[in-house]
Amino acid sequence: MPATPSLKKKADVEYLAWAVYEVTVSQNDTITLPEFVNNVTLAQALLIQESDGATVTTTKSNNIVTVTQAVSNLPCILFAAGIKS
Repeated sequence: MPATPSLKKKADVEYLAWAVYEVTVSQNDTITLPEFVNNVTLAQALLIQESDGATVTTTKSNNIVTVTQAVSNLPCILFAAGIKS
């Protein structure tokens, strides 16, 4: 379930933005992060397994995270961080 990104002032112009999502993923799934558009650039995405905290391999492009690891119906938490200018 997506969360509204939180914003924290870094300087006069930039803000840090982050969001946490609960997702169930399989290999080649894509996760679109609707909060990271317009003036919010996705800088990092970290997908971890709920069961043991191990990371799941992903790639990111714009506001889309793609699962590249061979997993199936795996409950995970996605941490996303970006910069709003």
